[in-house]
Amino acid sequence: MLHRLIQAISLLMLLFAPAMPASAASILLSADQSTYTLGETISVRVDLSVTGSPTASAAILTLGFDDALLGNATITTVPANVMSFGSASWMPSGLQGQCDQPGRCRVMDQLAVSPTGTPADPYTSFAIIEFSADAVGEASFDFPVADFFGATAPLLSVQIVPEPTTALLLAFALTGLALGSRRS
Repeated sequence: MLHRLIQAISLLMLLFAPAMPASAASILLSADQSTYTLGETISVRVDLSVTGSPTASAAILTLGFDDALLGNATITTVPANVMSFGSASWMPSGLQGQCDQPGRCRVMDQLAVSPTGTPADPYTSFAIIEFSADAVGEASFDFPVADFFGATAPLLSVQIVPEPTTALLLAFALTGLALGSRRS
């Protein structure tokens, strides 16, 4: 009787216990500051992390940005060309670490040769993408193409403001115009 009660409790625990995720992936997007002056270099960092047993057959990340405000996009550090999850082998499948389209930078593009396996250590990688601040406004970054083991792709915004000397010259010019119109 006690044996059957223990079996019933064990079965209920299995049925109602929360499922443990087979893998956890994350994408973090950050900038070294939130406000930049016109002409400065904006540095955006993409951090990637995977633990557990990934089941996806591809890892694709393309960073989107406003090319009307930003220019000269270059990736200075790119993820490793080959990821390894236990027996799984991951190979580059396209232009990785390239900013070859207007408003787009391909951070990662890899296909799994064998999408099974368990990593001995978590996979972590990052890319640093630098842009020139070409116009004043709010510059946004997103992932229009994001397939990284089910991770939610974040958004990021930075503000581009005029140089202080430009703003000061504009203020002097407006003040001069205002005083000149009063004398007339």
